[in-house]
Amino acid sequence: MKKITLGLLFVVTSLLSQTFNVATSIEFRQALENSALNGEDDSIILAEGTYAITDNNLGTFEFNNSEDYDLIIESQESKNSLVVLNGDNSNLVISLKNTSGISTTTLKNITIINGANDSTRKGGGVYSNHNLVIEDCNISKNIAYGDIVNSSYSNAYGGGVYIDSANLKVINSDISNNIAGIRKEYTSTVDGSGGGVYIVGNIEVLNSSISDNNITGSANGSAIYITKEANIDNSSIMNNDGNYAIYARGYDTYTNVANNAPILIYHSKINNNFGNGISVYGGNITVENSEISYNDGAGIKGYTSKRTLTILNSIFSHNEDAAFSADSKYAYIVNNIIDNNGQIGNKMIGNSDYWYDGQNFFIINNSFINNNGEIRTSGFFINNIIEGNETILSFTDNATLYNNFIDYTKIKDTSWTVVKKNNLQEVINGSLNLDNNSLLASSPAIDTGLNLDDSTFLDIFSSFSQSQIVIDALKTDIYENNRIFNYTIDIGAIEYGSSLYTGTIPKLSISTTGDTKVYSYLNFNINISVESDRTITELLIDSGDGAYISSETNITSFSSSFLTAGEKTVRVKVTDSENETNEQSLSFIVYDLTTQEAIEYGKDICINEPSNCGISSSANLTKNYVDSLQEGWHLLGTSSEIITTDTDLFNTSKLVWHYTNGQWYAYSMTLSNAIENAKINTLENIPQNGGFWILKE
Repeated sequence: MKKITLGLLFVVTSLLSQTFNVATSIEFRQALENSALNGEDDSIILAEGTYAITDNNLGTFEFNNSEDYDLIIESQESKNSLVVLNGDNSNLVISLKNTSGISTTTLKNITIINGANDSTRKGGGVYSNHNLVIEDCNISKNIAYGDIVNSSYSNAYGGGVYIDSANLKVINSDISNNIAGIRKEYTSTVDGSGGGVYIVGNIEVLNSSISDNNITGSANGSAIYITKEANIDNSSIMNNDGNYAIYARGYDTYTNVANNAPILIYHSKINNNFGNGISVYGGNITVENSEISYNDGAGIKGYTSKRTLTILNSIFSHNEDAAFSADSKYAYIVNNIIDNNGQIGNKMIGNSDYWYDGQNFFIINNSFINNNGEIRTSGFFINNIIEGNETILSFTDNATLYNNFIDYTKIKDTSWTVVKKNNLQEVINGSLNLDNNSLLASSPAIDTGLNLDDSTFLDIFSSFSQSQIVIDALKTDIYENNRIFNYTIDIGAIEYGSSLYTGTIPKLSISTTGDTKVYSYLNFNINISVESDRTITELLIDSGDGAYISSETNITSFSSSFLTAGEKTVRVKVTDSENETNEQSLSFIVYDLTTQEAIEYGKDICINEPSNCGISSSANLTKNYVDSLQEGWHLLGTSSEIITTDTDLFNTSKLVWHYTNGQWYAYSMTLSNAIENAKINTLENIPQNGGFWILKE
């Protein structure tokens, strides 16, 4: 008898995958059931059409699994409008449950509409208790109803999507016109949270829109309610109705333990929402190259004691309350336009229980224009415009004011030490002269700022990391024009007379060649060029495991292989001798091997390197011996013919393989359907002196 080590288990079982092609609601339900039982990754391909949960009166589409395998549910076509999962306003549309905790389900190119969940109150369109990817989907017109029959459980959560203790990734999708909280009979309302999405976990939103969603009552998160980290990039959160469009609770819903998860907003718009644009409890807040405007409340309210508020190259305009207000330990407010807000109120100091060192606040090159309210700040206030504001500038700690355009009469008296140097005042230097927040040629703010390489500027920072955050943000003005024109920086967020920043950062691109299948090596080519007077000083490569590793600066390629299927990302980051950096990523899909490819791969391992398979010999093949085998694959032999249906020899075995006459045959008491669907020959007998594989689990 011969034995192979557990390593081959990944070669055959985890690489098997099955595809179900369906065209009716009944077929879809059957595919969901089969994919939950077959012990492998699965894909369900839906033909064009509408799949209603009321077809055959069977209710919500349900996937109930307990295995560590992934599922993809996608349209046969590339347009999400062609495949519709319809709740017919009768119940939750689709429920995705997996108790394994580590698997991922992907919904792709699908529209999910008209869900109406009044039973669990969690998710009108989609419910999932494991990781979910929503890609190229439209989730709209769904309702998570509340219920006041039992007052302890009356609230509703996640009009469009509810994620229970897992993570969500939304890509190129629209989640809109969903509601959480209303009672089904419409006679009254209860509290609803997460009109678009309610998630107990992390969320990533890429190139997507979460808009026109609604919550009722006094709860929060008309667009998104989240308990952990949020990363929103190149997306819009607009026209949502209810308290706080994005509500980040900052601690676990069930345990109330603080997790300090950050909220990251990049290249996005959070506009025209009722209530605050963002409310954050506990975690760091970062907003870069974004717009937060025309919200009925504040742009940002952050209860982030001992955390960091970073706002770079962004616009806060026409918010009815404060542009931003946050109790923070550190603040970097650089290169922003803050105009026409009801009150600025950027309070960055906590109460007496959280009294922090105001010297960690850096408010630099911003334009505060035509706001109404008090600016409360401290730390370093440099190169800012304060113009046309019905405001008072007040201080909550020692402050340094260098090279600002400011009216000294609007500075509130304080016992704190406030150092003023080289500031411009209209009564002395003349009118600021603005046109739509931009400096006119006659403005005294042109070429009168404090340059970044000035020792006075550099001395305000206590660490290199602090200075780099500010200096990196000031490579351009807010509109990505070159920051310094005519040798001296301008005051405010917009550099007069400058041209678009073409960049001297290193040029970097990544491409790949090779077979995008598990266990195959992919080659990645790196193309880097820097300015003629510069050199590459650092090259970091993440080959797909999420961590950068330092590499030789002269390499032009690298290779990597992957043991699991799914979306993968490699990253490269290069830094030149002027400390300019460029970071690029390349995402791609790694596919499972087909059944035949997996078999051939396993054969090659044992044929070419038998020792890697842990092959050894023994005798006395009996049922007791087979039952005693450990988990994994074992290569056995028989001295007499075995009829698989006439023996209990394999009752405790997951799968049996035999190769004869150039073909593979398989037998299993639990995977017979999978064997048949994969069109694999059924193993009926093993001849005398024949060899075969057994998988024990």
